[in-house]
Order: sequence, then C-alpha cells, then structure tokens
Amino acid sequence: MIPLAHIDATRTKTNNINEMAEVFGIEAARNSIIDEAMSTLREQGLTVDVRHIMLVADMMTIDGEVKQIGGTVLQEKKRVCCHELLLKSP
Repeated sequence: MIPLAHIDATRTKTNNINEMAEVFGIEAARNSIIDEAMSTLREQGLTVDVRHIMLVADMMTIDGEVKQIGGTVLQEKKRVCCHELLLKSP
C-alpha cells in the first residue's frame, strides 16, 4: 500500500477479493468474502447464520488461493472432503 496523507488506511476497504489476497494474504481475502456476503445478504433483508458463509469462504480459499464457486466446484470439494473423512475414521 502507498501511504497517502488524505487517506485513512485503517478505514479503507475494497470489495476486490483477489486484491485482498495479493496485498494482505489469503486469510484477509477469506474475511473479506465473509464480510461482503453478509453485507449483501443483510441488504436484501435475509438472515443467514455466519457459520454457513464461513463454510463457503473456507471452500473458496482452502487451497491458498481464491476460487470461484459453482455447483460443480462445490460437488467436487464435498466429494473429496467426505472421502478424506472416511479414510481418517477409525
């Protein structure tokens, strides 16, 4: 970030998730996904438990980079996660 006298860096936000990942890291991008999703849902008058949004954000960032989600991506991740759980069960 470039420090500018007329910009308050402590209150500056962006909705560019990829930029957040590049500048601040994948965890900041994950938090940004959660904030943006919750904000959008709130604006629409919808209430969703934040844990559901956190799960989606985790799935989008689990590999250390931001991935888009869609039905096929989530199905593949779910299949892999369930397979790993079965292998780890005693």
